[in-house]
Amino acid sequence: MRAFVRAEDDRGWYAALGGSGDGFMLVELDIPLSEVRPGPIHLLNRYWEDKRNGRALPRWLDFDPADLKPILPFMFVVGIENQPFRVHYRLVGTVASELRGPLTGRYLDQIEVLPPDVRTRLIEEYRLACQRRRPTFSRDVLCLRSERELTFFGSIYPLSTDGITVDRCVCVEDYGDLIGLRGYGGQSKGGYRIPEGHGGGGLLERSLPLASQ
Repeated sequence: MRAFVRAEDDRGWYAALGGSGDGFMLVELDIPLSEVRPGPIHLLNRYWEDKRNGRALPRWLDFDPADLKPILPFMFVVGIENQPFRVHYRLVGTVASELRGPLTGRYLDQIEVLPPDVRTRLIEEYRLACQRRRPTFSRDVLCLRSERELTFFGSIYPLSTDGITVDRCVCVEDYGDLIGLRGYGGQSKGGYRIPEGHGGGGLLERSLPLASQ
């Protein structure tokens, strides 16, 4: 089901834009894929469905990073822990890391830059994807003091080693116009603009090898 959160001080994004923090963000969780604009999320959705191959869930070992090269800079790989439920950032793409800050090796509940209500809702979004064993999608609308609005999208795709319990998720974010505001050049690759200097290349901080587990 949908959920809305209004964040008055999303410091991570305002800092990324060089803003002062005044303004707000509207976060809409668990929206249908049909409301997500064409781009990296749809690319990952097709890949996830293909690797699922009739099973309830694909495994991380089914994923070949070379197949996802155009969207690697925008991807996250997280480990899922239970009892208690926690989300652990294992790998973070280059662009995602520049915009979100250093996340690799940290837990979602430790990310202070996120307002508490947004952090809580995001944890619940991960929990929903894991419990229902299906992808979830979100839309964030950043309302700047200039009265300009920027819309970007997020996604969470659950994975399972044993085919039953979700132990990892792969995620991708579509930053849209935010990429241009950050001063990236870009070229079209695989239907999505790749920032210059990133080339669709590997993930940033390699805390764990890509093929582990």
